[in-house]
Amino acid sequence: MTESVDRVSQKVISLVGVTKRYGDVTAAHDVTFDVYAGEFLVLLGPSGCGKSTLLRLLCGLDSVDAGRIERNGTVLSGESVCVPPEARGISLVFQDNALFPHMTVWNNVAFGLANQPKEAVAERVAEMLDLVRLRDVATRYPHELSGGQQQRVALARALAPKPSIVLLDEPFSDLDRSLRIGLREEVRAVLRSTGTAAILVTHDQEEALALGDRIAVQNDGRIEQVATPEALFGNPASRFVAEFIGATDFLAGEIASNGILTEIGALQQETDAPIGTAVEVAVRPDDVTLSPDPAAAATVVSRSFNGMSNVYRIRLPSGAFVHSLQPHTLSLADGTAVRVKVEPGHKLAYFPNHGGSR
Repeated sequence: MTESVDRVSQKVISLVGVTKRYGDVTAAHDVTFDVYAGEFLVLLGPSGCGKSTLLRLLCGLDSVDAGRIERNGTVLSGESVCVPPEARGISLVFQDNALFPHMTVWNNVAFGLANQPKEAVAERVAEMLDLVRLRDVATRYPHELSGGQQQRVALARALAPKPSIVLLDEPFSDLDRSLRIGLREEVRAVLRSTGTAAILVTHDQEEALALGDRIAVQNDGRIEQVATPEALFGNPASRFVAEFIGATDFLAGEIASNGILTEIGALQQETDAPIGTAVEVAVRPDDVTLSPDPAAAATVVSRSFNGMSNVYRIRLPSGAFVHSLQPHTLSLADGTAVRVKVEPGHKLAYFPNHGGSR
């Protein structure tokens, strides 16, 4: 499912019905989405879902079996067409940055500009190193830099030829958390300042929600949904998307005239399924409230302390579990009987429950 977007900017990259097989494995199945000028699109999904395959197809390291890939309306890959990587106007930043260890920072950034006049190369390299704030280390070698500096050099090298789009293959995954968070914001700011479109591949939902203008969720070679982070989180198009984004529990329920009936009460919201339909409601920890009640049938199973908050795992009378996000000031022991309610303040997504009613 692709979210409708109203954009005045042009499409930079279009994938139309792209399919790629490796033997009996279909790594990309009928993939269709667009990337617009200046857009930061995140390709999100679990390991092995086909994300890296799409990057290989985009940059020309593999050819499509069906469908086509276009850049600014020109076919790069398709039936009997496969433009070589160096002629695509697409740059790739690898997970391990892939800098040349025998070259200085300056020469690494200049590598893709070999066919330009010397003066133009010097001007462009200086511009890129200033952009990533690394002019002062221009004469150093990659092994003399920190991991974050190496990734910034890799980004400068990718941007130097002025590509239409930059592909980022999990570039922050090898960095520690504090450095990763800071660097990803720097990278986003650099891309914003140049107006360069980008596709970032990641399996980290927090990273995707923080960085993406839109997110394409991939599962088993298929794109399940393309939407803004807010739309993806609030209106998941499939059970997989709901489960993958945002620590989701699923509460069995049944469609009623006044909403959805569940074992912990009725959800008052509009539905479009027939009365009596068995469903699963996507419930996140911030949707669930609880309070100690010795007469209640639900119990606290465990507590996860996160500094500013506690997340409680609650066993319901049916044996199902839900989680509840509470302030750090509420401390409940394991085994505490609690009254549980779902009070989201907004409409919750629900999906057919083929296992039966509540």
